[in-house]
Amino acid sequence: MEWLSYIILAWFMVSSMARPCTPKDGPGEVYLFFIKDAQGRYVVKIGESVQPKERKSQWNRKCWPEEHEWFAYTIHVPKRKRMEAYLHQWATLRGAWLGRVECKFCHTRHQEKFYLDACGGIKEIIEAAEYIAYLKGWTYNWRKL
Repeated sequence: MEWLSYIILAWFMVSSMARPCTPKDGPGEVYLFFIKDAQGRYVVKIGESVQPKERKSQWNRKCWPEEHEWFAYTIHVPKRKRMEAYLHQWATLRGAWLGRVECKFCHTRHQEKFYLDACGGIKEIIEAAEYIAYLKGWTYNWRKL
């Protein structure tokens, strides 16, 4: 990850540390679902869940009923909502956010989708998540769904 991304991410984290975590925040998974869109570009959906496999199945049924290529990783952290917010901010600062695009299947305006190439690829997202965990002093573990 380039040094400027580290600085911006660290600044965002420091500025948001004053806010307490919500009572609903706790241990769980932050998932990275990678999907190839209709234009052939890879998109990453960054979300949080206590049951990421269930969430993946739900999203598969509701939002991607047609044939598609996708793969997923999750990172287990002590504060899943906070980690999700940090990763959303990091990806947005890189210009990767798709905006509030209406899903053609479920008609929801998804906010958690980002262009993978603008994020710098899978390796960059994983490094950003690990850097966040390092700064927060969190232990974490990755797994592939």
